[in-house]
Amino acid sequence: MKYDRRLQKHWEGKRVPFPSLLLPLKAILMNVLSVSAAYGVLVFIFQWGHFSNILGFTSSGFIDSLIPIQLFCILNGKEVGR
Repeated sequence: MKYDRRLQKHWEGKRVPFPSLLLPLKAILMNVLSVSAAYGVLVFIFQWGHFSNILGFTSSGFIDSLIPIQLFCILNGKEVGR
């Protein structure tokens, strides 16, 4: 009860427009950043062939069309699981 009064007194007279809008926007931004970074690394290593001698593969110059979709699903699942 004491906590409720303090919280009510703290927010009394203060108006926060759309307080729940910030959290989804932050989640969307973080998801876009993580997916973009993962796609960038994927293209940098496997499509352009960087580090191919260290990792022991030959770059074919393209990425199979299912890989980005699977990567998006995995990263989105990890983001939602947080």
